[in-house]
Amino acid sequence: MVETKVMDMPTRDYLKKLKSQYSDIDIDSIVIVLEYLNTGRDLTKLYAQFFEKFNLTESKFLVLMLLYRENNHSLLPSQIAQKAGITRATVTTLLDGLVSMGLVLRYPDESDRRRLIIKLSNKGEKNASEILPLHYKLTSLITSFLSVDESRKILLFINKIKKGMDLYSKEIKKKNKEGI
Repeated sequence: MVETKVMDMPTRDYLKKLKSQYSDIDIDSIVIVLEYLNTGRDLTKLYAQFFEKFNLTESKFLVLMLLYRENNHSLLPSQIAQKAGITRATVTTLLDGLVSMGLVLRYPDESDRRRLIIKLSNKGEKNASEILPLHYKLTSLITSFLSVDESRKILLFINKIKKGMDLYSKEIKKKNKEGI
């Protein structure tokens, strides 16, 4: 998928003209969603720049953090897939890269040698313990201009947007079944 960003946001005047043609248009909703999409893409780019300094992608970092959070710093590939919300095939690809970097180890499960256990290597633990505090410190800068009350409201609003996204998803599925 090609990454895009709306650099030339539609103006309110333009959206008002569209509303005269399509009365169901909610101008504020369109502006909010476009800004939300652009902000998410900008944040993804910022994170990519940060992780690049450590020869990581956001996905590889996520796998490291999932392993780092575990008491024994190990998980099964299927657990990583489930916790990260990605496919087993994607996990395999990420693990191949992390193994080649010396950040994780693969070894057979002693109770079932058909299963592999993924564990942070010493290098992986060291990297995670160095990257994580810096990542959190820099991430906190993003919201540093918000009051505690504003932060709580944004979380509330994000949860409401997620509910709206669920409705959107259900509507798409319904329309697809109808052949529209």
